[in-house]
Amino acid sequence: MQINAWPQGIDNATNPFFELFFEAKDIAPLGYSTYFLAGATAVDIIPRGKETIVQSTDATPTTIENQFLQLQFAGTSGRLSGVTLKSTKNQKPQSLRVDQDLMEYNSYSDPDNGQTSGGYIFNPDGSAASLLAASQPMKSMKVVTGPLVQEVIQVFDATHAQIFRLFNSSDDTASNFIQVRGKKVT
Repeated sequence: MQINAWPQGIDNATNPFFELFFEAKDIAPLGYSTYFLAGATAVDIIPRGKETIVQSTDATPTTIENQFLQLQFAGTSGRLSGVTLKSTKNQKPQSLRVDQDLMEYNSYSDPDNGQTSGGYIFNPDGSAASLLAASQPMKSMKVVTGPLVQEVIQVFDATHAQIFRLFNSSDDTASNFIQVRGKKVT
């Protein structure tokens, strides 16, 4: 198990939120299992992810990785800059350069001239527009590492944030991880 603090400033969270991660084992394909959370008096028995704040003045790239992937983040901007698929039994490592951006579309809303966007259809009204200036620094970037989860939390401003999360598996098979988000763990 692992507990990570939910970053303040995301989802208007002013009170401390926590996420609890645990690996669900022995679930049959297309099966299910039920898990219950019970109160505990000693929260310290569950390991917390180690948090590291990355300074925007640090030019050193940041990486997180598990046995399958490595994610690289540029030093000065903190944006995702590369993804590496690690080697497997039959495959050599492959790397991909990435330019991270956050973009949005406006939805089409003229009912007299075609299908408007609604609950089941999205029609964009023009091309996507970038939400961030190319040189816009991040408000904050935090790296959290723990036994089950590694994550990079990027906060660009009060309304734009992104979390990159890699799960550590105990074997080569795809694992099932459960994430529980709540206000208090007691």
